[in-house]
Amino acid sequence: MAGEGGFEKGMAIAFPLHFSKGFEMDKKMKKWVDEWQKLVYISPYENASHLPPKSDELDKWAVGLLHELLHLFVPKKTDKDNILCWRVYGLRSRFKRALVNHPSIFYLSTKTGMHTVLLNEAYKRDLLIEKHPLMEMRYQYIHLMNTVKEDNNSINAPGTSPKKEQKNASDTSGEKKVNKWRMLKVGKNMKVSHTVMLRRLVMTTIVMITMMKTDEEKGGSFRVGFMGRRKR
Repeated sequence: MAGEGGFEKGMAIAFPLHFSKGFEMDKKMKKWVDEWQKLVYISPYENASHLPPKSDELDKWAVGLLHELLHLFVPKKTDKDNILCWRVYGLRSRFKRALVNHPSIFYLSTKTGMHTVLLNEAYKRDLLIEKHPLMEMRYQYIHLMNTVKEDNNSINAPGTSPKKEQKNASDTSGEKKVNKWRMLKVGKNMKVSHTVMLRRLVMTTIVMITMMKTDEEKGGSFRVGFMGRRKR
């Protein structure tokens, strides 16, 4: 019986391959990949205990399981330790083999100083192809925090430190008045900056909630795996 996207049990489904720039593959490896792609696709939700250990069939099942797992994550990526912590289920060695043997499906990044596993097909360069509303909210929140930080740095970066300024201002009463005026101005600017931050955060939240409600009213769906879409 055909499932979503015309899938039938026992079909040989090929995974989308995306090679990194400059990646070279010899003829022997290419032949193995082509034959591996033609193997029967076993659903990651099926029991694969009957498959021979270290077989290509079991390898393809493990790749399908890791592929589906990364698709369930909103950013389509996760820390490597989150992938290799399934020792109790006997999946650690299989996932490690999948990462080593299939760099065209999974990409291991060390850009942020951490080992992160990404799903190649979900990214174009460093950006997600299909942006999730939660990820968009996260990006806007980070941008907002960076903007507020820059504003505060510009306010709190005078030529002299507050202590030195207060010491120099004690010489004359005129300088004391100037310093008092400066302190009031800084406090006012910081209050305005804090108010702007709160307004931006509230507006961002309202916009994202409106987008999500509109998506629900239109019967929106989210993607689970490359086999198709599931309704909410």
